[in-house]
Amino acid sequence: MDAQENGKEATERPVLLRCPMHWQQIRDKCLYFIETSKPWNDSLADCYTRESSLLLIQDHEELRLIQNLINKRGILFWIGLNFTLSEKNWKWINGSILNSNILHISGDVKEDRCVCISRTQLISELCAAENRWICQKELNLSEVKSYVPPIDWISAGSQREESHP
Repeated sequence: MDAQENGKEATERPVLLRCPMHWQQIRDKCLYFIETSKPWNDSLADCYTRESSLLLIQDHEELRLIQNLINKRGILFWIGLNFTLSEKNWKWINGSILNSNILHISGDVKEDRCVCISRTQLISELCAAENRWICQKELNLSEVKSYVPPIDWISAGSQREESHP
């Protein structure tokens, strides 16, 4: 293989991904705030179609950052947390149990309850109620292919430019 053919090969280098258009970055997540209202199960399905999940909140600091993005008081957004009767506990959609020492839920703790986030709190709401919702995607490193010309092309081009009067 000669240098010209070698130069046409794509090289791979890690590049930090940006969030897709209309998604907002918080820490290592991309968030999408849905402005229509649906029941919790429908919002869960919608996030899945967007190759994402309903929001999972890791700690109080992340809760505060997300609440700062909610501009208006009184608007509720579904997150990926609901009450499971079998375990009699709040459970995240990834299967983990809510640590109530980290996050506090206001309202009823009973069957058919799901959790919404507002500008000021986390609220227990009937899962059949219609609210907006927040989807999340993880922000990852990815291999991106880019074309890099061979060094001899770069130096040959600068020599050509210098030879012109």
